[in-house]
Amino acid sequence: MLINRQFEPRGELIPGLVREGETILFVGRPKVGKSRLLDQLALSLVSATPFFDLEIPQKKRVLYLDIENKPHEVRNRLLSIGQDRAAVDNFVLYTPEELCQNRADLSRADGMALVLRMLDLARPDLLVIDTLRLFMGARWDERRSDQVLMMYNKISELRQRFPRLVVILVHHLRKTDFKTKISLRIDPAGWIEGASGHYSLIGHSEVIWGFDRELQPDGSEQIVFNGKARNLVVPLFLLEDLPDMSYRRLQGEEFAKSMMSSKEQTAWECAKEMRHFRFDDLEKTAQIPARIVAGMVKKAQSLGILDYAQGKYFVRVSEPRTGFFWEDKDSS
Repeated sequence: MLINRQFEPRGELIPGLVREGETILFVGRPKVGKSRLLDQLALSLVSATPFFDLEIPQKKRVLYLDIENKPHEVRNRLLSIGQDRAAVDNFVLYTPEELCQNRADLSRADGMALVLRMLDLARPDLLVIDTLRLFMGARWDERRSDQVLMMYNKISELRQRFPRLVVILVHHLRKTDFKTKISLRIDPAGWIEGASGHYSLIGHSEVIWGFDRELQPDGSEQIVFNGKARNLVVPLFLLEDLPDMSYRRLQGEEFAKSMMSSKEQTAWECAKEMRHFRFDDLEKTAQIPARIVAGMVKKAQSLGILDYAQGKYFVRVSEPRTGFFWEDKDSS
């Protein structure tokens, strides 16, 4: 009986984000910065340095099939993001000079054999395929469920040789009406349904990541990483572009404020000035409707920058040098 079988537990490449043996569909609009994020992730894995604030217990091996980008562009980006880390031994990169030279194409007679040889050479913990359409070849039709199932069978063939292999498939979002655009930050499940191709692409993946640049009402841009999974909660990352082409994750008060409306941010600034307060007092001082203050309080509490005890709220303020929080609960 299944209930009596013993299964060896699967480990995590990045605790809370990437688990062994899973297929991850990574979806985003063209030219939005997906490859840059994956470069940063790969360099973190091969050097065992944190991916944002997520600790990586030990170095991992990565095979990256970058079929979409030019070799010189990939090299420059890796050197910019990782500097000397790009030359580590456990990072194997395949990127053809021209698309017509791509041999990692499963529509070719020798395409699968080449990929298997690269797997045997690299012995990776993570395989990144960028992009899925170029990997499957010109005859592949992502709109047909049988073609999608065939693709997942090909991925399972690769995993037969390496059962714990994580596979990330880079894919595109279909064109949408921007007037009715769904927010990846607010509704990741609805946003993910916009992935190009048959819905079985989503259905057969254990994890789906989304990556988008959302225009805010004030005209600013918010970089969002979010997703859905069968057996874990995909963390929401709000990111910022850095000059070296990597990303920085917004945390603490920065993250909280990016989740608030402009009026909620006004209420929060008032709360910071008061430092500790009762709800009614904040509402009167800020002169903002109770429902808006309540929304701010709920978000601030859930994100760890506001506490409640003995009938009062207490602001937790980030100390800039260490990033830890100090807490003022002086009731005087």
